[in-house]
Amino acid sequence: MNFGGVIENVMTREEFPLEKAREVLKDETIAVIGYGVQGPGQSLNLRDNGFNVIVGQRQGKTYDKAVAVVSENAVNDVLKASTEQVDIYLDWLKEPGRTASKETLDYTTYQITTLRKNIIAAVNRITARLTTVLIKPEIKKPAIEQIKENTRPSVLQKLHRRQEEINQREQTCTKPKKRSHGMEL
Repeated sequence: MNFGGVIENVMTREEFPLEKAREVLKDETIAVIGYGVQGPGQSLNLRDNGFNVIVGQRQGKTYDKAVAVVSENAVNDVLKASTEQVDIYLDWLKEPGRTASKETLDYTTYQITTLRKNIIAAVNRITARLTTVLIKPEIKKPAIEQIKENTRPSVLQKLHRRQEEINQREQTCTKPKKRSHGMEL
């Protein structure tokens, strides 16, 4: 496909399925630059599909939104892992045939349920503090610089590889195959 004089290879889902994308990008970090209208959907979609994603955003309203979303997602991930383990213990306790007395089982169930509530409260408090700290201007700038530094080598490597592919194609004088316009990962 020709985009403004640049030949681009567009691949279909059948040619490059999600499993192959995961394999190719398993050790890579994908940077979503900007967190405006499309940033949240694209970055969360990538993350939910198993990719390592970071968000780069300059200061402003969308930076604060990005911090809030990233914090919320971190909380959800930690809570899910923690509460799933607690729920496994609760289910085990409630299995028929436990030899402990009903009083002991009820007490233990209460203690584990209380532990679950305490874990959720602690993670929520930590997240609130983290979000507050990340929104402070003196923290924002170093965080943005760190994102830039972490992203730059990966992007430069990809660009270098792409340029090598183009150079090899030009040397062999092969033209790219025409492909369909649909591109989805």
